Amino acid sequence: MFNRRRFLAGAGVALGIPTGIHAQSADPSPTPIPIRIQTPDLAFADALKGSLVRWSDANAIDDLRLSIVPAEPASDSLLNDARKGIERFSGAFVPNWTIPDLVRDHFILPAPPTLAPLPLAIAQLRSFGGGWFATDLDHDCDLLYFRQDQLDSAAFEPAETWNRLLEQAEEFGDLGMGGVGIPTTHAQQVVDHFTAMAASVVLGSDPPSPFWFEPDSMAPAIASADHQR
Repeated sequence: MFNRRRFLAGAGVALGIPTGIHAQSADPSPTPIPIRIQTPDLAFADALKGSLVRWSDANAIDDLRLSIVPAEPASDSLLNDARKGIERFSGAFVPNWTIPDLVRDHFILPAPPTLAPLPLAIAQLRSFGGGWFATDLDHDCDLLYFRQDQLDSAAFEPAETWNRLLEQAEEFGDLGMGGVGIPTTHAQQVVDHFTAMAASVVLGSDPPSPFWFEPDSMAPAIASADHQR
């Protein structure tokens, strides 16, 4: 039997929608209904294509398809499909924030907890209402950056607690100097992922390399040896 629970994103969620081959007794050669797994059009989609082909061959699944949809409406597309009973998708790779909706509407069932211990913050994202609903597929990686020149101009030290960071953000706002900015699109988040991976290499050197621009010429530093490494 096809185990749809293996296909969740951020973990895998399996929709409680029957799928398989439906035949009428008068039809000696029924047409298989494709098993479609939805995924956003993110970087891992190409790797999934190869993995699903190998998985299909190993499990004798004749018509397993990967439906690649735009990342931004992917969650709404999946929920709309499940709530209206359209049955286009048998499972999906989904962002964690859709798990509460899928659980409340009884579209997914609890999964066995992960065998490896996870940080509490990650475990909270993978669970809901006391149940474990997601496999541990990947984690976002982000860093917090601050403008030293703005901290100096406001006579602030770098915040050492979240409460102090929020206080400083409010004070910066009162001074008309902005506050805390976060990514609002997947494209912006990709930049966060790159900087999170690059920071330990570029800023960890001695002396540290410029991260964004050469301070004298303002030439982009992206082509530096440290960034390339």
